[in-house]
Amino acid sequence: MKYLIILIIIPHLIFSQTETKTKLNREKTFTEKAIATNYAERVKPEYYLNNKIVDFEKIYLNANNIESVNVVKKGNGQIFIKLKENIVLENLSKLKYENINTLQNKIFIIDNKILKKPTEIKIDKTEIGKTEIISSSEFENQNLKFTIIKITTKSELKRIENNKKIILRGKQITAKN
Repeated sequence: MKYLIILIIIPHLIFSQTETKTKLNREKTFTEKAIATNYAERVKPEYYLNNKIVDFEKIYLNANNIESVNVVKKGNGQIFIKLKENIVLENLSKLKYENINTLQNKIFIIDNKILKKPTEIKIDKTEIGKTEIISSSEFENQNLKFTIIKITTKSELKRIENNKKIILRGKQITAKN
């Protein structure tokens, strides 16, 4: 009878230990993933444009004007972008494009994002796909004088166009609005 009880208890103990170890491994993996996600959110690479450090969220480039991209995996990472010759980024607040520089009290919107500090934004003029200029006089019950300059980049126009495409079994169909 003793042997029968021992034969029943020993396998149970062995399997319960294995299950506990597996559970700990799963929890550790989840914790490691959480730490990695948190680390990725905090760590952003440094961007260099023609060897000058830049805040890449404030730069609008035309991909066709990039000569080379070099990634260095050192520290948080460094990304070096070299533009083709004679490509100049213009400050958005001084942009000479469709008489924008002559307008007063400008509010800039690029790709549906309102820019709070347009003086910090640099743009490649060849990346401008579509502009819409809206005067304050077009709004009803409006006494203030301002101009909204809505710019849609070529990259955004291409993304919008690609979102309209539907592929069914290898055939492409373009959705119509």
